[in-house]
Amino acid sequence: MDINFPVVGIDVAKESSFYAVLAPDGTPYGRPFQAANDARGLTFVLNKLRKAEETFGKPKLVIESTGYFSSRLIHFFTRK
Repeated sequence: MDINFPVVGIDVAKESSFYAVLAPDGTPYGRPFQAANDARGLTFVLNKLRKAEETFGKPKLVIESTGYFSSRLIHFFTRK
């Protein structure tokens, strides 16, 4: 199965989350990184995801469901 978009895996925690980006061919794009779950941290993540989007196209996000903590990220990325 060919995938023609990058995939972003997000491991959600209370204060911060871990992110890993895979290129469409399944290879890592950059290194996994951590960012705070506040406005500053999420803006940092958004800028990194926009770089992946410029290279490969719009990424698909896979977010761990953790209730309140993941809903904050879902709302932020949906709006952006």
